Amino acid sequence: SAELGSLAPGMAGDAVVLDLEEGQFTYTDGAGNAVRASRRFRARHVIRGGARVATPAPAADHV
Repeated sequence: SAELGSLAPGMAGDAVVLDLEEGQFTYTDGAGNAVRASRRFRARHVIRGGARVATPAPAADHV
């Protein structure tokens, strides 16, 4: 579609601004396998169709 992925003037835009957080985080997949990491991305701002929407909670809790 000409509307998807367009940067033409007047088109509604989608964007996400991310923070890179340092800490100790555990990620678990659907099979129950876990991996620890020292960094994660967290959404600071989410823009959908040119309007700001609620920022989602992080997928993994700080441990």
